[in-house]
Amino acid sequence: MKPVRPSAFDAVPADYRGKRYDHTLRLIRARDILLVMAAAYFPSSSNRETARLLLDALKIYAAGRWQRDRAIEACPPQYAGTCRTLFWAILKLHDRLPCDRIVRAAVASARQ
Repeated sequence: MKPVRPSAFDAVPADYRGKRYDHTLRLIRARDILLVMAAAYFPSSSNRETARLLLDALKIYAAGRWQRDRAIEACPPQYAGTCRTLFWAILKLHDRLPCDRIVRAAVASARQ
């Protein structure tokens, strides 16, 4: 079998082993910014309590209204000025609920 010689037109593949793609990092950063903004709707004395309230409200939205809203391309106008606008955007970025650790980290960064 003849060895394959690389030509001048062969592109060098990006080595992303053990790393996240840039697109994924941008989505994570956008989600974290939205979580920080949503934390303002749930004032509480401690970061843990604020994170719990935020995550509970996000779970209620995801289990209920999100089932109908996920097919819509733009945020429904009746959510304007509410935390549901941010919930819609968070779930539109990635159709999964963030874990408790991520929400607590976002709340802690919002309080600084």
